[in-house]
Amino acid sequence: MKNGSSHARRLRVAMLSTAALGLVLAGRVTPVFAQAVHTFEVPRGDLATVVTRIARTAGTPIAFPAGLASGRMAGPIQGSISVQGALAQALAGTGLQVAPGPAGSLTIRAATGPSAAAAGGDVAAIDVTDEAAANRYGDVGFQAGDVGLGSRIPNAPAKEVPITINTITSKVLQSQAVTTATDAVQNVSGVSIGSSSGGATAFTIRGFTVSDVTVNGLGATGFGNSGFTQIPIDEVERVEVLKGPTSILTGATTRGGGINITTKRPTDRVIQDVSVRYGSYGYKTLAFDFGGPLAGTEGLTYRFNLSGNKADENYAGYRDAREYLIAPSVQWTDGSTTLLAGVRYSEQSRSPIQYTFIPRLGADPNNPIIHIPRGTTQFNPNLHYLDQTMAVFSEQSHDFGDILGMNLVFNNKIRYETSANDINSFAWLGSRAPRDPAGNYNARQVNSKYSFNRLVEQFDLTATYDAGFARQTSKFSVDYKTIDLSQSTNNAPITSINPVLGLPQQALFRPENSIGTAYTTVNGTGLGYQYLEKFDTLDNRLHILGQVRYDDYRYRNGSGITGNDRASVAKPTGISWTAGGAFDVTPYFTAYGNRSAGFLPTYSVNNLTGLTAEPEQQDLYEYGGRFFLLDKKLTLTLSYFDLRATNVSICDAILGCNFVQVVPGQSSKGVEFDIQGEIFPGFNIIGSFSSTKVKYESPLFSLPFAGTPQYTASLWGSYTIQDGPMHGLTLGFGARGNSNSPTNYGGDTSAFNVPGYVTADAMIGYDFDRWSLQFKINNMMNKYYYQPSYSANYIGIGQGRNFLFSAKYSFQ
Repeated sequence: MKNGSSHARRLRVAMLSTAALGLVLAGRVTPVFAQAVHTFEVPRGDLATVVTRIARTAGTPIAFPAGLASGRMAGPIQGSISVQGALAQALAGTGLQVAPGPAGSLTIRAATGPSAAAAGGDVAAIDVTDEAAANRYGDVGFQAGDVGLGSRIPNAPAKEVPITINTITSKVLQSQAVTTATDAVQNVSGVSIGSSSGGATAFTIRGFTVSDVTVNGLGATGFGNSGFTQIPIDEVERVEVLKGPTSILTGATTRGGGINITTKRPTDRVIQDVSVRYGSYGYKTLAFDFGGPLAGTEGLTYRFNLSGNKADENYAGYRDAREYLIAPSVQWTDGSTTLLAGVRYSEQSRSPIQYTFIPRLGADPNNPIIHIPRGTTQFNPNLHYLDQTMAVFSEQSHDFGDILGMNLVFNNKIRYETSANDINSFAWLGSRAPRDPAGNYNARQVNSKYSFNRLVEQFDLTATYDAGFARQTSKFSVDYKTIDLSQSTNNAPITSINPVLGLPQQALFRPENSIGTAYTTVNGTGLGYQYLEKFDTLDNRLHILGQVRYDDYRYRNGSGITGNDRASVAKPTGISWTAGGAFDVTPYFTAYGNRSAGFLPTYSVNNLTGLTAEPEQQDLYEYGGRFFLLDKKLTLTLSYFDLRATNVSICDAILGCNFVQVVPGQSSKGVEFDIQGEIFPGFNIIGSFSSTKVKYESPLFSLPFAGTPQYTASLWGSYTIQDGPMHGLTLGFGARGNSNSPTNYGGDTSAFNVPGYVTADAMIGYDFDRWSLQFKINNMMNKYYYQPSYSANYIGIGQGRNFLFSAKYSFQ
């Protein structure tokens, strides 16, 4: 039989068994070998993961249907015993038993009643060595498996990809009890969350501002504002950060890197979880996560996520934050064809963070930032960011099998979303009138309304040829995207406010659009063509990756009191590419490097020429190494990067970002360190450190690069007691922070330092039977700190000490 066909079957079975939680290791053994003694160090966990580790340690194929493992806990399994002895400990009290399976494998069945086959059918053995089958990406605890949807090669093991892609797994999200996916990215080196006045979260990755976030690999970079939707945490499976120019995923690149959120999908594993959370400021959540096979059908599975949360107020004193989510999806597969369809509706009313500023004149040179006590509400406690988003999405794939010696697979993903945003916020102006009372500064309320419709589609045709000594993967892709966005903004009259007291308060500014309303419209389409090659050879030790793509954009940008007073039409095109390789020097160390080039179109007007600014160009060199330690349960990544951007557009200090000043370039160089995985049974860590230096290349811009700290660091560890009367008890502790970061007023010549900070968090949890309980304290020392800021009139104040209690009950 041809190798290409055999490889295709292994890939198909791997995808199916991922959701079913089956696990086996490569190799074939006889029942006699099931009596061989092995040394096991398997921590307590869900039954599927425990059986997974037993099989990996022993090299024994083990099969079981989805329903038998769902919702059961087992372990720890420690000591030198046989496979059957280890399984007997894992299955004790579950009503399950081990029976011989085909070809020397073992099968887990119900001890009484219907057989395992009747309950759902045995799962075929799959060839896995460094991956777990307990989820679709092979993540094991804190350690990531495949690169996921942060690239166009989602099934490739991370060690084979010569690009830095960091992953925050679902276990990390659970351990840290994060309530937003954006908080999770602070685990990654070179990434920090900064202050942004627009209501959308802004990140810094490798020194460059990033505001676009893709969902399941689909995004629309290059079309300006991406809306203000945040994916609710109860729908998030993992978060991926792709470093450097991101043309491999989005065509038009994002500065410094990109963030991809992977959401939960239909699964063969029966899921019936109910979660509740209660925290500071009256924060309350009720969430349901249901999934599994649809009864009476074959190959049809579903996932249904429903959640709602509400808070009395936030740490800044703004009231009535709330969020609602409904996200059903269904998937059908017959082994070669897979069809997925789903809907996501979310409604969010987020409260503004608390922020302060530096006075434009008369600032204290030693302490220039105005110190505002936490909880001091400015203008009105009902300021809010209201977002309503509906997304409809579908995926189709078909494995054509062996055609002319190659395995051919077709994939198509499409998402349409529509969103409406209503924002009531305010802005510090940083100035004061001579007659203003002492301590008062000018500010005003701002009301903005956004609406947008967006369609994104990705088509891939993948051909895989396996010659035995080498494997070649070729991918041909076509991307299409379109967006229609409109915005209206009204500014209230300037008011003198005492920021320390928050007085005087005002009525909420809710004007009707009038002659003073400023409008912005963006209409655009983009079409991209991509060719990607991945070549694996030398006993699968050398991995070469190359991709090139051409993108053609057409969009129209209008602004003014009608939205069309100042209109510009742009037709940017560009070629982007990536070339790199990874080599397994030893089974425990992989060296990699790449060079990437990307471009970022802009729809803003060059304020010197009056024409649409030319696209920004980016060029990256990156080198690194991945170390696989402690029986490959711990991954350590060290990398160096040199990223340069030319023809960079900077928002006009007075006219805003519809008009830009073009500078020759910016450069960013640095080193990054990431570590994640298991130190010893039950003890998991995730940590990072980065040193980044960013500067303008033009002598006309001598100011430090605003909003970018040179050093960032984070560390989180958790330990679960493995045996004894306290087994299942988990303790967690961590800290994160960054060094000082510069900020300024854009066009001004003065620069200021925003002080760095370090905060510490702690957690205690307990798993027993079907319950999982957790109590988390954030910012234990109640540190008062500022976030890095891109502008001196918007410096975020970090949240003080707060707590969150969560409980989850699994019915299965």
